[in-house]
Amino acid sequence: MASEAADLEWARKDFATVTSTLDQVHSRLASALRAAHTENAELKQRISELEASTGDIERLRAESRALASELVKRNKELGEREAKVDEREMLQKKLANMRRVMRDLLSEQKNALLPTDVADDIRSHVSDGVGVDSSSATVRPHHSRTASTSSSPQTDVTIINEDVLPTPPASQSSSFSALHGPVPSGLGPAFEEDKTHRHAGKQRVASASNSPAGSPFAPRSQTSDLLTPPRTLGRGPRPMAQAQGSMRLSNLSMIELSPGSSESGYSMREDRDDDMPVANRWKIHVAKPPRLAGGNTGPFEFRELSESFGLDVDEETVSALDALSDEPTDSLRLHIASSNKTGFLYDPNLLETPNGTYVVSWGSAKTNAKIAAYIAPDARKEGLQMFMWSTKKGGWFYLGKHKFTIPNIRAIWDVLTPHAQRTLAAKHSGSSVAEFAALIKSGELKQLTVRLERMGPVSA
Repeated sequence: MASEAADLEWARKDFATVTSTLDQVHSRLASALRAAHTENAELKQRISELEASTGDIERLRAESRALASELVKRNKELGEREAKVDEREMLQKKLANMRRVMRDLLSEQKNALLPTDVADDIRSHVSDGVGVDSSSATVRPHHSRTASTSSSPQTDVTIINEDVLPTPPASQSSSFSALHGPVPSGLGPAFEEDKTHRHAGKQRVASASNSPAGSPFAPRSQTSDLLTPPRTLGRGPRPMAQAQGSMRLSNLSMIELSPGSSESGYSMREDRDDDMPVANRWKIHVAKPPRLAGGNTGPFEFRELSESFGLDVDEETVSALDALSDEPTDSLRLHIASSNKTGFLYDPNLLETPNGTYVVSWGSAKTNAKIAAYIAPDARKEGLQMFMWSTKKGGWFYLGKHKFTIPNIRAIWDVLTPHAQRTLAAKHSGSSVAEFAALIKSGELKQLTVRLERMGPVSA
C-alpha cells in the first residue's frame, strides 16, 4: 500500500510538471501566433502601400507621355512662329523698299508738275543726290528707283539753306513759297558761313589724298570738287536764275535725309554765271564717309591699310579696333594709337559744313567728359592720321591728317526732320524719337562735337 501511494504521489508530481511545461509551451505558441498575426497585418499594409505606389508610377508614366507629346506640339508651334516672324521681317523689308520706290515716283511726279524754271533748278539738285523739300519725303536721284529694292536704309542727312533757289519774280512767288514753307531758326553763329563772295568757277578744291607713306591715292568715287557747278538737266532759258544774280544768306531750313551716297553730290551750288554761290549746304553722314575738302580714299579691307598706307599696327591696337564694334552706339567710338599718331573712328556721325567737318554724338556729361579727356594732346596740336570704318560701305576709309578741337556749338537735334531724328535715335541703342528727345530735354544726354581740322597734304 505504501509503495502504491508513493508511486501515485510521484505520478501526480510528474503530471504537474508536464502540465506546467505544456502551459509554458502554450504560452510561447500563443505569443508566436500573436507575433505572426501582427507581422501578417504589417505585410498586408505594406502590400497595400506597394500596390498604391505602383498606381502612382503608372500615372506618372502617363503624365510623362502626355508632357512629351505637348513638348513636340509646342516645338512645332515655335518653329511655325519663328518662320512667321522671319516672313514678317522679310515682308517689312519689302514694304520699306516699296515705300522708297513710291517716294521716288511721287518726287519725280511732283517735280514734273512744278513750273519749268523751278523744276529745272530742283532737278539740278536731285541729279546731285540732294533733297530739296524739307517738309516732305526725301527726294532721291534719278537712279535710286532701281537701287532701292536692294540698298540699305539711308544714312545721310542734309541741311539746306532756305535759299536753295534764287528769289523768284513776283509772278512766281506763290509757287516758291508753297515749295519751301516757313524757315525755322538757324544753327547759330558757330555754323554761319563766311559771306565773302568767291569766284568758284575758276577755283577748284578737289585734290588727291596722300597716304602716311607719302604716295598719292586718288579717291575711289570722288568725281567732282566741292565748288563745281552742278549739272543742268532742264532745257531752255532759266529766267529765275538770270533775274537774280546776288546771293541771299538766311537761316538754315530743316535738316532732312539726303539720298544717294555721301561720296557724290555737291556741298555748294553755283549760279549760272559762276560768279557767286546761291546756297550753302550742311550734311551729316551716319555711318558713311564724308566728302571732306581734301577728299578721302576707300573703302579698304583692314589688311590693305598696312599694304597701301604702310600702317604698322600692333596687337593692342588690333584688339582695341575689334572692341570698337562691341562698344555701345550711344557714344563716340574712337581709338587713338599714340605710338604711330593714328586715330580710328567707328561709324561716326560726321557733320560736314562749308567751314569744317565735325564728329557729333550724344551721351551723358560723364561720358562726354571722358571722351574729351581721351583725345590726346597730340591729336589737338600735332594731328592724327585719321581712318574711319563705314558699315554702310563695308570698309575702312582714309580721311587724311587732322587735328581735333572741341568747339561749343548749339544743339542740332531740334532742326532735324522726323526722318533724320528716327535715324539717329534708332542708332542710339534703338531708342525711339520720343525717348531720345526726352533724354536730351532732361539733360541726361548732351551733344558732344569734335571738329576735324585738316592739316593739308601728309608727308612721309
